Amino acid sequence: MYGYGLVENGRHVVYGEQPRDYLTDTLARKATRFIGRSRRSRPFFLTVAPLAPHGEPNVKARRNPRPAERDRRAFEDARLPSPPSFNERDMSDKPPQMQRQPLLTRRSRRKLREHYQDRLASLLAVDDLVRKVVKRLRRSGELASTVIMITSDNGFLLGEHRVKGKKRLYEESVRVPLVMSGPRIPADQSRRQIAGNIDLAPTILDLANVSGARGMDGRSLLPLANDPAVAADREILFRNANSTAIRTPNFMYADHKRGASELYDMRRDPFQLNSLHQDPRFQDEKAELARRLDRLETCAADSCRR
Repeated sequence: MYGYGLVENGRHVVYGEQPRDYLTDTLARKATRFIGRSRRSRPFFLTVAPLAPHGEPNVKARRNPRPAERDRRAFEDARLPSPPSFNERDMSDKPPQMQRQPLLTRRSRRKLREHYQDRLASLLAVDDLVRKVVKRLRRSGELASTVIMITSDNGFLLGEHRVKGKKRLYEESVRVPLVMSGPRIPADQSRRQIAGNIDLAPTILDLANVSGARGMDGRSLLPLANDPAVAADREILFRNANSTAIRTPNFMYADHKRGASELYDMRRDPFQLNSLHQDPRFQDEKAELARRLDRLETCAADSCRR
């Protein structure tokens, strides 16, 4: 967040430790300047990717990520969320590597709470960035013709299933917000269809009325945004270094290395507390999901869409 370097049009620029150097604020200034320089007669594309709320590597400060100086005292009293999956008591239905996760201690729960507070505080500057970008678009007369998309690269487990981090394929790690506004996007609506980051590029190309140079596994989200019945039964692939999984509107099935698997009924068990992979009543469902997972792992472009 401080003391970083940026490559700016081929030139390496180092930023210092002053409040003005805070990375999110630097990106906000660059984004608004870019919009101000863009000519109204030509379309433009802008992507802004703040580090927040990621932790900072190699930073020994007590707070990580460090919030902006103006936000240091924010969220000091925020309590760590504790859904039913938090510090899960019975992990016997989970794969062996998860069963070996120790219960969270009082100290580890305190550190998780502090990390959660720091993440929240660091996001206040991101709120400021979004507000400044929208204000600059409005002032330049571009807001009504601009589509804004806000999302994140991953979720984060803060003690759910006894885990901290982003690499597990549970809901807390794979689910992220996606907010869109602008032309061709219905106002004040929410949608429940499954979408993924593979859909961002096809959606942007659709908005620009152009085709991609090669086939894409994702699809434009504009039809889904305008009709909640479109792709209502869609499924999507999750993958990390050791596992693959399929998420449908009703189930999540995961296949792990060394033969372990998990199966959750997401309608009745949204916190993924009771895996059904050994339940005789769900063996047909498990086999069908395994077959569909195999298809998703090898599909490409149009064959990935359902």
